[in-house]
Amino acid sequence: TKESGRLVRVWNHTIELSRVNDTQTIYTDTIDVHAGTKTEWLAGLVSWYFRYRQARLQKLAARLGAEE
Repeated sequence: TKESGRLVRVWNHTIELSRVNDTQTIYTDTIDVHAGTKTEWLAGLVSWYFRYRQARLQKLAARLGAEE
């Protein structure tokens, strides 16, 4: 997505899925943010959030894989 707003001038988010084999996929988030003087602070917050999200997605994938 390519978004922007009053506080965040640029928010470009790309999700990439790369097939490894029949049972594995690599999921990559790339975020490009520009928020003026708040960019460094926002980048830290975004990094924390997406690490948290990735951990939850990995748990979900493991749980779904165990159900098969």
